[in-house]
Amino acid sequence: MCGVFLFRNNKNSNFSTSIFLDNLYHRGPDANKSININDVTIGHTLLTIRDQTENSIQPITCSNDRYVISFNGQIYNTDALKKKYSIDKSVILDTKVILEICNKVGIDFISEINGMFAIVIYDKLDNKIIAIRDNSGQKPLYFYNKDKSLVICSEIYPILKAINNTELNINKFNAVRFVSNVEKETIYKDIFKLLPGQKLEVDLRNESFKINFFQQNLDLNSEKSNEELISNTIHQHLQTNEKILINLSGGIDSNIILYEAIKNKNIDAVSTYFDTENKNYNLDFSIAKKVSRKYKINLLENVITKDDYIDNFIKCFETLEEINGNFNNPTYFLNYKFIKQNQYRSVLNGDGGDEIFIGYDWYFLNNTSNFKFYKLFKTIPKLKNMIFDKSVLLKTIFYFKIMERYNSVKNLGYLFNKNYKFSQLNYLLRRAYEYRNFKKNFFNNISERFEYSNLLHTQLFWLSEEVFNRNDKLSMHHSIESRSPFSDYNLRYNIISKLKKNYFYSNENKLVVRDIYKSKLDREIFQFKRGWTTPRDWILDNKFRNMIMDILPKKDIFDIKWRVIREKIYSDETFIMNRSLYPLISLAILINRSNL
Repeated sequence: MCGVFLFRNNKNSNFSTSIFLDNLYHRGPDANKSININDVTIGHTLLTIRDQTENSIQPITCSNDRYVISFNGQIYNTDALKKKYSIDKSVILDTKVILEICNKVGIDFISEINGMFAIVIYDKLDNKIIAIRDNSGQKPLYFYNKDKSLVICSEIYPILKAINNTELNINKFNAVRFVSNVEKETIYKDIFKLLPGQKLEVDLRNESFKINFFQQNLDLNSEKSNEELISNTIHQHLQTNEKILINLSGGIDSNIILYEAIKNKNIDAVSTYFDTENKNYNLDFSIAKKVSRKYKINLLENVITKDDYIDNFIKCFETLEEINGNFNNPTYFLNYKFIKQNQYRSVLNGDGGDEIFIGYDWYFLNNTSNFKFYKLFKTIPKLKNMIFDKSVLLKTIFYFKIMERYNSVKNLGYLFNKNYKFSQLNYLLRRAYEYRNFKKNFFNNISERFEYSNLLHTQLFWLSEEVFNRNDKLSMHHSIESRSPFSDYNLRYNIISKLKKNYFYSNENKLVVRDIYKSKLDREIFQFKRGWTTPRDWILDNKFRNMIMDILPKKDIFDIKWRVIREKIYSDETFIMNRSLYPLISLAILINRSNL
């Protein structure tokens, strides 16, 4: 994992390379480099993973001297690419594989690669700038484009420092989750981001600027069984020249990864123990410890205390750069810090498994609490086919309807001065348009049935902007690379295309992997567990409450009634537990960081 950046100076700007190198150091402490061509500067900070540092320094120029590339991520289908394009098998670094293909097919190489990546490219021949974000959205990519000044970067804060502006632009947001991350805009004025699978292209000859979803050209249809697909994908995600471990819980997904990984590689595990008297919060840790003993692997025990959590809360949410309402984020932050202290560079996690194996309750249409029209559709099944299967907009509306438990505007509407109903409709129309194009480019052969749409909506609108933004920012703050095998595009495409209709109407989740691994993994793994979550008594602690009160604005700004929030937290000790409050707390932290 690394940091990438590109900027274009003109008479109205004077961006400094040092700003980016200094502020992306945590993403790449091993080496850095920048290349200036005309008024374009392209740069990179390196975290060595797959090859020696001296072989991995970027940016790199293709041998045809046309393309200069700065690459952040991992490409997992390098073996297939080397075979297809007759590339020497001794080439280890995925960046060099990309260069070889780019020499032969140009920018179209993007259609051939499978992995997690954010790439910036300067085409010297056509005088073009290209930026690309992978279609799983595992690696973020932000940009600023104003008055012929252009900046592209892995993170937001270096751009803010370069343009010397931290002005927030909250009021323009069309909120569903309030200041939702699922939007090309960020909360910072004039700073935008690419959505998963998008390609930005700037032609400097005529100053044209366009963003589209790129085309994927992988041979995806596989005759392999689901077990073979899962095993092969996990094996591909073990490519590294450094030590690697797995973030092990008591859940199905991380235990499948461990089971398959130890077939091919010596691997260690890490699990978190919460320092609390309530044993329910450490059920996952107990299972992880039991499994580690069974496989005779080294388990790193990360003990997190209440003070650890509270003392790192603000720093964690500052690091995220964007609004995020997950109050478990500090435990992730501390976990990555612990991993770095133990001198690892890469960690595997089970993120993405729920979204292909049908893990969440609201994926099941027989759950009437999630889907009030189910009984009607059960009586008249053609009604669902006629209405929801045919309408992208209705599928998108339904998806955001079931995500309303995260909707701050709906659940805490009395805290806002503005009625967002009309803007929410506009928001949903735009999301439906983006979903249609996303599916057309990457999952066109997947059924249009209503059952499947929630899985794909989640990938585009939840995994990328909530889970993966957290994974990338919190891990890279500590110079740790986070890998998510179950978010692999090839695996996701094949698993979803093979899902059976009855999987969506079951009383058990993750049937697709239960059938494969139930006899192979510890039976406790398949029982209901509380999950990896912060002890509630920590959040109810007065020290935590006082810290939150200190960072909340003392006057009403951005159409939010901050004074009411303060009064509510002061008078109702349970209000601090309301999950819809945390996007607002996250925003307050970013407001403080911007000195507003």
